[in-house]
Amino acid sequence: MNLPAEDARGYDKIARFYDLDVGTYDKDYVFYGGLAARSGGPILELGCGTGRILTRLASAGFDIDGLDISEQILNIARRRLRESEIGQRVRLIKADAGEFAVDRRYDLVTFPLNSFMHLATPSRQMSCLQSVRRTLAPGGTFALDLPNPEPGILGNAEQGLIPEYTKPGLLPGWTVTKLRAQTVDPVRQALQMTLVYDEVAPSGSVRRTSETFDMRYVHRNELETMLTQAGLTPEWVAGDFDGSELNADSTKLIVVARRR
Repeated sequence: MNLPAEDARGYDKIARFYDLDVGTYDKDYVFYGGLAARSGGPILELGCGTGRILTRLASAGFDIDGLDISEQILNIARRRLRESEIGQRVRLIKADAGEFAVDRRYDLVTFPLNSFMHLATPSRQMSCLQSVRRTLAPGGTFALDLPNPEPGILGNAEQGLIPEYTKPGLLPGWTVTKLRAQTVDPVRQALQMTLVYDEVAPSGSVRRTSETFDMRYVHRNELETMLTQAGLTPEWVAGDFDGSELNADSTKLIVVARRR
């Protein structure tokens, strides 16, 4: 299958805000760390971003590589790895998670933090899972977490720009306000997300950066069917990282599968 690569320019454009968005998010680390301990490695993290999970696992001694499409985001990860003095033990791979090939086989492949949704068509999502299957060692494990797209979970699409946060900015004295707007097409399971970052200088002048992303959400039954068709056997499904049962009130859809 020869699919067009995802355009990385949008991700590069907002790369400098990545850590403001998710740098302190920590709800998933124990879950992925536990999978890493059980697998023993080597590990490949798809959509590794700036190394939020990857750096901690590498520092704990795991053999882990990271893959991301954005060169600018990977540059931040490289700097973080150098500062942690583990840069020589981690390989960062610039590639499209929708269709990739690597020269290693991994005992664990992960796709954290809703990133599978950025593969915005069924064919790209299926191609990703097929690439995962080829990349896993026999019996290897694949894990991903997504939002559970039950009514209300994806939010109100009619509110226009919604403020998410105001934080200290990237330069002394500056602040950053993030706003988000989205539209949902339930027929195509499509989510269009617009992110806006207003950087306010000490003088009061504002510098705005915005980008729009097309995404696609999936339901449990569809995801399990796609995994099976790709040669991966779903083994565990949960509605949160604590292992609670998936139901209509769950905010997460977490699936662990194994290569047949």
